[in-house]
Amino acid sequence: MSPQNAVLYFIPTTSPRKENGLLNGEVARGMEPSRPHRERIPAKLVYLRQLEMDTAYITPQRQGESVTTYRRRIYEVLLKLMQAEAQPIGMRVERLWPDTDWDVVWKKLWTTPAPESIKASWYRIIHDIVPTRERLNKIRITLTDQCRSCAEKYTLRHHILECGAGRYQWGWPRQGVALTLMTEPRWVPEEWILRPHFKLWPPKRHRAVLLLLAQFVAFRSQQARELTLQDYQDFLRRSKWKFYQNRNRPTLVGNYLCTLDMI
Repeated sequence: MSPQNAVLYFIPTTSPRKENGLLNGEVARGMEPSRPHRERIPAKLVYLRQLEMDTAYITPQRQGESVTTYRRRIYEVLLKLMQAEAQPIGMRVERLWPDTDWDVVWKKLWTTPAPESIKASWYRIIHDIVPTRERLNKIRITLTDQCRSCAEKYTLRHHILECGAGRYQWGWPRQGVALTLMTEPRWVPEEWILRPHFKLWPPKRHRAVLLLLAQFVAFRSQQARELTLQDYQDFLRRSKWKFYQNRNRPTLVGNYLCTLDMI
């Protein structure tokens, strides 16, 4: 017997007591019911009838109504209920920071003139999907939420900005962004790393700032070894050399990256 032609025997729901080892309302395959009043229902109608019993807004199948029409009617009713009552489910970061314009954040991320690997690293940081010990401890995977190196709480901010030489390394791109904006480093907020929703003018300056931040995040996202300030300086030199090989560099960032030579 093919699965399409299989017959399911449905036990009507009357009471929660068991009969023949099954609760009333359960579906048994290949078991002939002992009582004659039990109804034999084709397999494709079992799910539809269960929906009919659970949803008071759906009327029973009419006489002469095909299964396709009955299924379409159930779908339309459920769709109307979902559109009328269901609230849109946002991303986790959108619920954590509802005041942030996330459309602007994602637009800034994907317009960053950086390789896809660097943008992917920044995407994970902005999306807050990095498996930090704080998050792993909440789901009982690790015994503690403390960092192995410095015994501080291992949050996303600690991972990017505070652990090891992170504070000294952050000073370099912060100084570069400050020189690009012709301001002091203390006016460059750390929030720009986690939520880059700022707007700068002209566009070349804006893309240069995004590139500096994205490179720093990509470097700090590495977990293979202890990262020193010298490692970060070498990383900046290699990244700058690779980016200067791009023929579109003058139209993307102009000469704003020359601020790295002034740090």
